[in-house]
Amino acid sequence: MLNGGPIMDYFVHAAEDERNMLLFVSYQAENTIGRRIQQGERKLTVRYYSDRVTLDVKMKVESIPGFSGGHSDRRQLINYARNMEPKPHKIMLVHGEPSKIMNLALTLELQLKIPTIFMNNGGETIRLV
Repeated sequence: MLNGGPIMDYFVHAAEDERNMLLFVSYQAENTIGRRIQQGERKLTVRYYSDRVTLDVKMKVESIPGFSGGHSDRRQLINYARNMEPKPHKIMLVHGEPSKIMNLALTLELQLKIPTIFMNNGGETIRLV
């Protein structure tokens, strides 16, 4: 989703060269750099280490929808939480479409009686103590 990590190195160095291609093979959540690029945005300011870099994305951008098999569906996630031993004291959802993770959080709380919070995709942080 181009929100951080090693991919940012590759992206910053490859984005402005039209000989390069960015191929999306998985879901890009709302408000992520990946989704913005996928929807056609080509002038971006991104966080790169401690700096902010403005890029003119000239690389070709393509998507292969439905290619990613690395994600669990809602039913699988609920069953996973239900069968965890020991039962978690709290669940934090950190990835996904906002309306869907909000709904999943509510379902986990009501069905499993486990307090559940969800994070925004916009760089929200939480302190774990």
